[in-house]
Amino acid sequence: MQAELCLPSELTIYTVTELRQQCLSVLNTLQDGSPCSAASVADHGEAALPAYFTVDAAAVVEVDSAGVQLLLALSTELAGLRRALLLLNPSAPLTAALESLGLGELLGQSAEPEALQ
Repeated sequence: MQAELCLPSELTIYTVTELRQQCLSVLNTLQDGSPCSAASVADHGEAALPAYFTVDAAAVVEVDSAGVQLLLALSTELAGLRRALLLLNPSAPLTAALESLGLGELLGQSAEPEALQ
């Protein structure tokens, strides 16, 4: 399974501004032209909606609260589009950061790519 977004090795306050722009661009595409658009739902029903937005999180070696906040914001926005954030191969540092902040539910949606094929 190919990820729709790949996280950089550094998911910190120093890199989230650029990554935020990528996330906004992807979200705008989903809202405007994807099967998640309101017109598509009206035409094809709920079954037309993809269930997940995949993010490759394997490369993350450094993460701070700004990076976690960005992932939370992305998850919230995706929920509004009736999609769930799916972290592919979350790295050990990302896993530790999410769990230490009580955000293991984001990891509960993570999966190995092979399990989804």
